[in-house]
Amino acid sequence: MHSPTRGLCIFACPISSGELIPNHLALALVKAEMGRHPHASAFFLEGFPREARQVEDFERQVQSVNMALILDYDEKTLREHMEKRGMGMDVIDQRIKVPNRVQRGNL
Repeated sequence: MHSPTRGLCIFACPISSGELIPNHLALALVKAEMGRHPHASAFFLEGFPREARQVEDFERQVQSVNMALILDYDEKTLREHMEKRGMGMDVIDQRIKVPNRVQRGNL
């Protein structure tokens, strides 16, 4: 039997446990939100893309990217921002590691 809330767990369960959602779901969310604003000339996406694969998938499925900004925050600012969003310290510690890999060029 299909539960109407079953699909919600695909997004909510990973997010509530601090995990990143799979790339195909992240792209689906981005595409859906962009579709709600068909006359927008640009979008600012916080936290997307997180890795090179997401850029490749976006360009293949949506459109090419002609400009991107990388916002580089110090660790203290990142931690404060994440705490205000209600994230626990274990989640914050896990997520802070991602930008460090990107800075070293290990996409």
